[in-house]
Amino acid sequence: MNCALLLLTLYQGFFLTNNVTFIAVNGLVGLALAPSVWMATLSVTAYVAGSSTLARSVPVLLTAIALVWYAARRRDGLRARPA
Repeated sequence: MNCALLLLTLYQGFFLTNNVTFIAVNGLVGLALAPSVWMATLSVTAYVAGSSTLARSVPVLLTAIALVWYAARRRDGLRARPA
């Protein structure tokens, strides 16, 4: 099996476990610490809203960066991927 694929699978599993744990624990901790009940999950709301807002703009930015990189490599006479 490809080592990079194995690492990607492992890291995605860790990331998803982190997200689930963060959302599950944050509501309980927020309820204990917040001065008002409606503020208990405010940080999770900000986390989800920020993620959904950036979910559309980050791929566009990364595509632009990749296109500039490929154009610079082609201009310099280098291959985009080493053989």
